[in-house]
Amino acid sequence: MPDIKWGFSTIGCPDWTLEEASCFGLQANYPLLEVRITGKDFPERALLRRLGEEKRCLILGTSFGLISDSPDFRTMLKDCALLAADCAVPYIRIFGGCAFSEPFEEDKFDNARRNLAFFDSLNLPVELILETHDCFSSAQRVCKLFEKLDRTLPVIWDTYHTFFSGKESLSKSWELLKDFIKDVHVKDGSPAGLTLPGKGKFPLTELFNLLKEQNYSGLITCEHEKMWHKELPDLPEAIRALAPFKKILD
Repeated sequence: MPDIKWGFSTIGCPDWTLEEASCFGLQANYPLLEVRITGKDFPERALLRRLGEEKRCLILGTSFGLISDSPDFRTMLKDCALLAADCAVPYIRIFGGCAFSEPFEEDKFDNARRNLAFFDSLNLPVELILETHDCFSSAQRVCKLFEKLDRTLPVIWDTYHTFFSGKESLSKSWELLKDFIKDVHVKDGSPAGLTLPGKGKFPLTELFNLLKEQNYSGLITCEHEKMWHKELPDLPEAIRALAPFKKILD
């Protein structure tokens, strides 16, 4: 049987401490946490280090944009990388850095090369993991990036974005990205907004059947975006609503 690892992002519980999130994850059988950070000043560093050492935190979520050209952003990236290395967290999540609608011109690839060279120069035991988000909200865009850079990166497949923003079928996105995917982000909604799992227009059953058919073995993260959308119900409700779909893989 594939070794599926279940977790959730702490953006789903912005009012909880990391300790509260950790305890809930164990109780709900979603033990892995994607921890959202903004820089090196993380108040619960000792607990984060323990979660890293226990392999319960594999990803720190940052807002770094790969194609951005900002010394301040690179300083933030360095701070986050040092925190990840200190806490034995193997991945730092990054975004693209501009809207999907913006022209994808050569200067953006130059910025990506510059940022990757900067990160490589840090020589830390941490990898960047690219989420299919903003300008990379399609698998085709991600593959074009890899071709231009002549290198690949691990990928978080945010299925909501490739389906609604990238307008790709799940099977097409999977086929293009399957060799790079380390984590699958799951949420529901429509182009009009987010909902509880099963209440929107995202084909969750199709997604989970696809992952089952393909023997996916990796992390699946419930990304309930309550930090940004206060109107959403609390995280436990999202976890309960996801249960019928989770059973497809359990």
